[in-house]
Amino acid sequence: MGCRSGIGEAARECTPDARPAQRTYKPIFRTSVRGRDLGARLAELEAGFKIGKSKTDAVQAALFKKLAEHYRKRDALRLVVSYRKKFLDSLLRGGEEEAEQTGGEFR
Repeated sequence: MGCRSGIGEAARECTPDARPAQRTYKPIFRTSVRGRDLGARLAELEAGFKIGKSKTDAVQAALFKKLAEHYRKRDALRLVVSYRKKFLDSLLRGGEEEAEQTGGEFR
C-alpha cells in the first residue's frame, strides 16, 4: 500500500505504519539529516549556483563586448580567404573565364 500525491512518485510514496488499526503513513525518505532540513540545503545550493552563473554570464558578456570588433574582422578575413581559395582553385582548374565567374559570386 502506498500514498501518492502525483508530485513526484518516489518522493511522495508512503508506507503504512506498524499499527494496522490506526492507518497512519510515514514518508519513505527523510527530509532532514542530523537536524538539517534538506529543502533548505537544496535552496542554499541553488542560490549559490545561480549567483555563480550570473557572475559568469556577466564576464562573458563583457568579454564579448570588448572582442566584438575583433570577431567582425576575423569573420571578414575568413570570407576573403575563402573567396581567394575558390578563385585560385577555379583559376587552376578552368582558366580565367571560370575564375571571373567566381569573382562575380564574391561581389
